[in-house]
Amino acid sequence: TILVPAFNERETIGEVVRRLQTINWEAIQAGPEIVVIDDASTDGTGVAAARAGAVVVSRARRGGKGAALRDGLLAANGAIIVIQDADLEYDPEDIPALLRPLMNGEADVVYGSRFLGPCRDSFRFSHRLTNQALTALTNVLFGLRLTDQATGYKAFVRSRLGLDKIVSNGFEICSEITAAAVARQCRIVEVPISYHPR
Repeated sequence: TILVPAFNERETIGEVVRRLQTINWEAIQAGPEIVVIDDASTDGTGVAAARAGAVVVSRARRGGKGAALRDGLLAANGAIIVIQDADLEYDPEDIPALLRPLMNGEADVVYGSRFLGPCRDSFRFSHRLTNQALTALTNVLFGLRLTDQATGYKAFVRSRLGLDKIVSNGFEICSEITAAAVARQCRIVEVPISYHPR
């Protein structure tokens, strides 16, 4: 299942869903379940996502990315979960690379690292500095060697991560997912991805 939390992304959500549908999904023998969580958008994001063929979960009140992902997990049927942002900063063509370590049994959680990919120099200085500081703190706290803890591209074996108790509402969900993975002694692998900030 690919979870796409979205808030006022009418201009890009249809294209995101279409790109997800046209990836070569041969490795998993079927196309994915695409669940768009419309986080109380006011611009018709949910309608555009439904027209493109996604399952849409609509929130009555805006809750943030973490709250949207909690709702999405309740609607998801897949054994493997991929988180995809709705703004096209992340390229859906990178998803097979995220899935490969999971499908091969080499990892329980896979992060798409923007700092290992070809677009690592596309960050604003302040964004890069903040991201590197958060990642360094995470590495110190949990004894990890991540390069991009705050990446929007995460994939995981649902049963291994056990996210039924997550509480984060906003972007801190990234750190909570990492903490959950460490607590459950999950194998975390990073793969390079492309990144196109808007």
